[in-house]
Amino acid sequence: MPEIIEGVVIKGDGIGPEIMNVTTEILSIFPDIAFSWEEKYAGLEYFEKYNELVPLETLEAIRAKRVALKGPFTTYSGKGPRSANWVIRRELDLYVCMRPIVSHSKGINILLIRENTEDLYGAIEWEIHDVAHALKIASVKGCRRIAAYAFKKAQNSQRKKVTIAHKANNLKITEGMFLDIAQSVGAAFKNIHIEDQLIDSLTTDLIIQPGNYDVILTTNTFGDILSSLGAGLLGGQALVPSASINDDIVLVEGAHGSAPDLKGENIANPTGLILASAILLEELGANSEAQMLRSAVEHVYANNIMTADCGGQASTTEFAEEIKKELRTLIQYA
Repeated sequence: MPEIIEGVVIKGDGIGPEIMNVTTEILSIFPDIAFSWEEKYAGLEYFEKYNELVPLETLEAIRAKRVALKGPFTTYSGKGPRSANWVIRRELDLYVCMRPIVSHSKGINILLIRENTEDLYGAIEWEIHDVAHALKIASVKGCRRIAAYAFKKAQNSQRKKVTIAHKANNLKITEGMFLDIAQSVGAAFKNIHIEDQLIDSLTTDLIIQPGNYDVILTTNTFGDILSSLGAGLLGGQALVPSASINDDIVLVEGAHGSAPDLKGENIANPTGLILASAILLEELGANSEAQMLRSAVEHVYANNIMTADCGGQASTTEFAEEIKKELRTLIQYA
């Protein structure tokens, strides 16, 4: 009998239901793991119907099951409610955001780890006399726990280097605290090389020589920007997976938006969410299944079967069917 894992599914906005449906179908192929999904709701579309961005029962379900697969949310710029992502991460204290930026064909294998609840993400803003202010937050606790997570993950993943990305030359207190604490935590990991780099020079180097980077540890805002830069190196925003984590919960998603203009067209790229499911499998200890899923995705791309955003002609469902075929073959010969 397969191991049954209970989890929460939040389909989200825009293309969310389409990419979620094919991803859960792909996960159902594994013979030794069976997911029992409970659907819950959140996001802008839900808010516009019920005037509630993230229902309490959604948060409670994630706390109880500790496993969640989430679609993208739509968020207006400069108006409207806060992002549902902001609510979920803050309410559940999902302090780790982990985003692998990987392309073996391009020699890129970066693990980006950013703090997920502090920095400008606290969204503490006000306006006085025509001047807008935003508060940047850094706490000893917040800096220490994300640094500890990053170095432990690097050690457990047999990675050799952690680069601390910062702007401590200018923001000497907040970014200075982050840098000092990260270096202090990292000093206990004797087998890991530590370097630090200013965020502006790092972005240039990352484009020119991405193969020089292994683990990048940074604050929230810088990490968000580096994630999108990394997606560009791979070939598109839809190719990067994301995991929001604390000591009890793992919530995974694609690191991209809801693309409302593509809703219902069956052309959205589900790669980010599929690869995020591999992170989920790995976090649950299903390492062989995680590797098979990643290999299946690599094989499909190697066969030049891609959705339109990557230059191909496959629909969402056609792409997913190819993943299923590859996965069944890998399972058969495992």
